[in-house]
This record gives sequence, structure tokens and C-alpha cells, in this order.
Amino acid sequence: MQTLIIQLGKYVFAKMTQVTTVSNFTFDITSAANIANANIEVYAFEAYSAAEVATDQLGNNLIPAADAPKLMFSLCNTQGNLLLENASFQRSRASQNSGFVTYLNNFKVDLTKSYITLTATGGGLVANQVAGFVFYYRFIK
Repeated sequence: MQTLIIQLGKYVFAKMTQVTTVSNFTFDITSAANIANANIEVYAFEAYSAAEVATDQLGNNLIPAADAPKLMFSLCNTQGNLLLENASFQRSRASQNSGFVTYLNNFKVDLTKSYITLTATGGGLVANQVAGFVFYYRFIK
């Protein structure tokens, strides 16, 4: 059994401004201003689709669960080096991972350089839907 001891957590999303071509989309830095610029170590995270939360607290509609396999994401450090490359959004959803979050080894993440990738179009995707994440982190000292 996994136990998550939460120090700090933050909901962050990446908005897909268009869904007609395969593209990369950055995380919304405005909603994550206090953690965006690489001053955090992420030790765990989980992803959210509309199966977990239909609409987030900011009024954004999350992507349909059926379209979650069309997304991958990459986490980068301040130099733009990939710490986690092309990870599966689908497998990062706790509901698809036996209810568990995904653990990391204290990645020093810069959300301004990290992104999600739409790998296929169609389905129930529409422009301005978001891929949601909760990052569990601690501030770098």
C-alpha cells in the first residue's frame, strides 16, 4: 500500500487552445505563479480528466476521459532538460493507476518549460479544454 504524505499541493492545468493538429501546450503559469519558476521539488503528482473532475475551480472543462490516451506530458528543469519525457497522461490518472499517485524522486521542475502534447486529434476534444494535474511538492531551499 502506498501512503502519500502531502506537504504542499497545487492544481495546475494546460489548456489546449486548438485540437485540430498534433501540438504542444504549456502549463497555465498565471494559476501557478507561486510555483512556476523552478523553485519547487515535485515528489508526486496525479492527472485529472473529466472522469475525475468535470469542471475545475477556475471554470475550465477538463478533457474527456476517453481522450486521455491522446495526451502525453513532459516535465523540464530550468535549463529545459527533460526530467520526464512523454509520460502517459492516461496512466497518470489515479483512477487508472489503482488509485495511486505517481511518485518522483524530487524533480526540480520548471513549469514554464514543461508541457503537454496532443498526439492525436478527434474524439470528444474541443478547443480550450484542459488537462489537469495536482503536483505535490516542497519549496527548494
